[in-house]
Amino acid sequence: MSGKRPSFGVNASDSKSEKEASQTNEKVADKSKSKREFGTHVQKEEPEKGVNAEIVKELFSLQKRDFWLKAYALSFLFYLARWGNLTTGIIGLIDLILFPFVLILLAEGSLMISNFSTLADWINPKMNQLKQGTTNIGAILWYGSKLILFAFIWKFGFILGLVGLALMLRDLKRMKG
Repeated sequence: MSGKRPSFGVNASDSKSEKEASQTNEKVADKSKSKREFGTHVQKEEPEKGVNAEIVKELFSLQKRDFWLKAYALSFLFYLARWGNLTTGIIGLIDLILFPFVLILLAEGSLMISNFSTLADWINPKMNQLKQGTTNIGAILWYGSKLILFAFIWKFGFILGLVGLALMLRDLKRMKG
């Protein structure tokens, strides 16, 4: 009875069998990692849904809803005026989608040149910046010239809109910290 007896129970330990068990577990884990999984019970790792949607939601929340509605309505009118129908190329659709970001870029530009108040007011997309004492003809000329400017700039929406979008993404990143 003096030989080594196997020990059983909670407090029993056999260092050799523990090492073998841990090595076996490691081998099984390595095999399961390298093994391709298939079947009905395998769950695919999906990318997080909602990350891009959340960024878009936050991006559009940087401006008031009224701005987006007016900007897209104006963009749609320019789209129809430029192309005459709804069947156009990809550039026209990109201009249509990115035009509000062009307006945001213009607003940023007007802040940069605020020393030149008349020019800054003219390129600013806000339509309520008439000076006191402006006549009706002056108001028509003022707003008409702004619309002509915006219609001209709308053609370059695919370039300027991307710059405006990048500006908004930068602002969003700064706001997040």
